Amino acid sequence: MKHELLAAFMPFIAWCLMAGLLVWFLIRAQRREDFDASEMLRNDAHKLELGRLLGAACFITHTWAFMSRSLADKITIEEQLFYGLLWSGVPIATQVIEVWRGRTAAHPQQQPGAAP
Repeated sequence: MKHELLAAFMPFIAWCLMAGLLVWFLIRAQRREDFDASEMLRNDAHKLELGRLLGAACFITHTWAFMSRSLADKITIEEQLFYGLLWSGVPIATQVIEVWRGRTAAHPQQQPGAAP
């Protein structure tokens, strides 16, 4: 009975550990004078953005699901490809959306031959 109860809560425990490690890492990094963790949740106008927080929660949850299925030896090649393409493609999709909306990149690339 105890084993079944632990097995039922193990995915939740693993997710809490991952989220806890992220929070611990950010608290440790925040102690530095030159680091502000809130900058990761701010947009170009320096306003807090809920989408960035939700994106981090989605990344933790998706990584947890990927890890749980991998450890249970139930993951398929399609799931592995989807995970890799999704999280490597998010920054690219973000840049495409920004350009589509007519916004310029936060760090535009220098044109060849232009003076620095």
